[in-house]
Amino acid sequence: LFTDSILGNEILAQRFHSMYSHVIVDEYQDNSEAQALMLNKIVEHGSLTVVGDDDQCIYEFRGASPGNFIKLRAYFSEEKQITIREETLTENHRSSANILKVAAAFLHNHTRRQPKNLRPTKPPGLPVEVWKCINETTYQARNIVAAMIKRHVEDGVEWGNMACLYRCFKMGSFGSLNTHMQKELAGKNVPFKVVGGTTIYERKTVLDLLAYLTLSMSSAPGDDAFSRVINRPSRRLPQKKLIPLIEEHAKSHNKNGSTMSFQEASATMCNTGFGLSSSRQKALKGFLDLIEGFQAEVNSKPLPELLKHLWEKSGLEDFYQTKKNKPIMEDEKEDGKKDGNASDDSSDEDSGESASDSQTHQRSATSGCFPLEIKSLIELAERHVSDWKQREQEVLAQSRRKHGNVLSLVELSRNVLMQHLGSVDLDSVAEPVVDDVILAPRALGRSVIREFLNCAALQKSVENEEPSSVNNGGKVSISTIHRAKGLEWSDVYVPYFNQGFMPMEFREDKDDGKNKIGQRHLRNCSAIQGDRCDQNCAQRFQEDAERMGGTAEERHLNEERRLAHVAATRAKNKLVFTSFQQWSRPDFENPPQKSEFMGELSQLPDSVLQVINKY
Repeated sequence: LFTDSILGNEILAQRFHSMYSHVIVDEYQDNSEAQALMLNKIVEHGSLTVVGDDDQCIYEFRGASPGNFIKLRAYFSEEKQITIREETLTENHRSSANILKVAAAFLHNHTRRQPKNLRPTKPPGLPVEVWKCINETTYQARNIVAAMIKRHVEDGVEWGNMACLYRCFKMGSFGSLNTHMQKELAGKNVPFKVVGGTTIYERKTVLDLLAYLTLSMSSAPGDDAFSRVINRPSRRLPQKKLIPLIEEHAKSHNKNGSTMSFQEASATMCNTGFGLSSSRQKALKGFLDLIEGFQAEVNSKPLPELLKHLWEKSGLEDFYQTKKNKPIMEDEKEDGKKDGNASDDSSDEDSGESASDSQTHQRSATSGCFPLEIKSLIELAERHVSDWKQREQEVLAQSRRKHGNVLSLVELSRNVLMQHLGSVDLDSVAEPVVDDVILAPRALGRSVIREFLNCAALQKSVENEEPSSVNNGGKVSISTIHRAKGLEWSDVYVPYFNQGFMPMEFREDKDDGKNKIGQRHLRNCSAIQGDRCDQNCAQRFQEDAERMGGTAEERHLNEERRLAHVAATRAKNKLVFTSFQQWSRPDFENPPQKSEFMGELSQLPDSVLQVINKY
């Protein structure tokens, strides 16, 4: 569109060319055919500089080609008679010598590649490691996080200088590949961000459950939480219509000089019937009764049990199970194609049902009735309660030592209250006393919940936050390899170094009766508008591919090699690939296979590559 409407106009084109005599294009290996056409029209005279590396061409799914530089030479030297001068930069100032040797090994069997050897300017450094872990879920994550903590504590590596890179965030029936990493990082209080995606605490299912947890604390009703779940699951209380009415009612009825909460305003509206039809009045009253019931139970259930109770009794369990069984609509489909694979979870923005949340409905084989991220949240709550109890026991132990191991009157009273908790009217006792004196030492009550909610809030990623080699915020980056391109960290960990994950399996295009799914089309083809292909695009792209050489499967494997190469060269000092030996899911019968790329790495000496059992 730009080239046709702007540079297709001769007057505008001449004005453009008179303004710019030098054109510089970075990452030229990732240019598509359309971008190449635009560049051809932009450059009519003067000079053109393109910078790039064929070995880092990882966007073939968007039309990029490792042969871009060959096409560039042919077009400008032959058609435009512009002199071409090439400079190959081979010195690498980022990665250690051992890392570069491993990165180069990934390209040994790359076919139809222009040879180039990177020369390190840094010493060998640490050997690159390949870990063999027990399974694909907990053990990979546990070992990686333990190594990160050790590097942070013993070697002073900042959190922001570490990254965990995935070939893709999601993969079909495997579901989300990074949830276990998030859970382990959060459980160890390691700050992290999910680049282009969402943390566990930002998944729709988790946000809904945390909203109910917030509402269960009567001392902090939480208008945002109230608004979020007033109609989730559906109660025929449409948020867009009802919340503005409740908000206006709350503002017009001040209580002791302060505005009513939404819960209080809703209660007065139910009592008077103000602005409500009889059906909505009944539905709103039912919602308020539900919340009041939760508030009555908040002091009697441990946090993990309370979360399970809220998940079931709120209706979220049935709600998400029903949504799981519904067809995914067009606006709910994953947009992982950004990262080169339809299963990638590179973007989880909350529009409709996000990429992350569509996968939310797939349940772990071992998770019972809970989706994976809800099960993870409950496990984090269990760890939170355990840590809380340990802290309280240490405080009590210090107090007893100070008083000669004699129980204080407060402790004796607390023990009696806890033995008769079911028959004690805690509403008659001041809330701070109930929270901090009676319940908190037993890891019960609002103080425990409040700290858990605060921790959840701190772990949220910044929306659209990009990875960075600068330690701004000091968070471990969880990213796909595609999004990490061009960036660097001191330490890089790459999980799922197994066949089918890295490299990912080649998949043929499927025919849907009209056009091949995933097939590219020329920009003037009718298929772009949803009609039949009328430009014979498949043949034309096939002819182009034949000029480049190799079958579709061969080109796919070559790009997988380049992806592994890019992942390796993001690391400056420490590089670890992790693989797994067993499935954690009983429905997977065939044992996982090691990555075929291990054959290329196995020729490296121990001083460069070490294979370590992490059982």
